[in-house]
Amino acid sequence: MSHAAIMSRWVICFTFAIAVAGKLGSLRSYKEFSESLDAWFGRNLPKSVRTTLAGAVITAELAVVALTAFDGSAIIGLLLAIALLLSFTLAMVIAVRMGRQIVCNCFGRGAQDVSTVHFVRNGIILIISGVGAVGADLGTSSVLPIVLALVIGLAISRIEDIGYLIR
Repeated sequence: MSHAAIMSRWVICFTFAIAVAGKLGSLRSYKEFSESLDAWFGRNLPKSVRTTLAGAVITAELAVVALTAFDGSAIIGLLLAIALLLSFTLAMVIAVRMGRQIVCNCFGRGAQDVSTVHFVRNGIILIISGVGAVGADLGTSSVLPIVLALVIGLAISRIEDIGYLIR
């Protein structure tokens, strides 16, 4: 098992854990995330639909965390991460192409308008998921890739801020 594959698995686990923690970190964070879904669909969704959709997203993200955390199910978690990221990215493309002003509450803090940075971030996470999925065995033979994965996961969760600093 390569260090790259091990690290990829843990980057995805930590990145999705940070996303879930951000959305569930406070009632305000959850509410902002839930309410931001209206713009993604171009209308005011009934509260029950919005709540169900927000819960489904968070549940799916939690499933990625749980599945990637264990050797026997990591490949399923990585494939689920790829499916979710493709879905999220496609939803962003459709919303932007339809002229909707949408915000990203992906990590549960302060909404930011969706920009190129968000597409690049999703692309990076997709590549990392793919590297992990191709690595198959996904054993945890060393702590170094896990520590590096945590650092990368934190960097991914702050990519909007990094993009702002670079501009």
